[in-house]
Amino acid sequence: MNCRILHELPGRLRVHVKQCSMTIDEADILETYLKSISGVTEARVYERTADAVIRFTADDANRDDVIRALAAFDYDGVQIDL
Repeated sequence: MNCRILHELPGRLRVHVKQCSMTIDEADILETYLKSISGVTEARVYERTADAVIRFTADDANRDDVIRALAAFDYDGVQIDL
């Protein structure tokens, strides 16, 4: 997935997903996927702005895991029941 980090604090990332528009179903899929990442404590996805706020335990390993998981995410490649 192509995304850009908009804001970062220790234990928190706000990213913008680079896509034309995001449906509610896509936002739900992405949010569920983000919540399943090890170390993530909270995730919210906003379909209107195509932004996601991710809270995780604050250490460099978890930050790298979150970024790797975002890079590997694909709507078609993930199996999530809503």
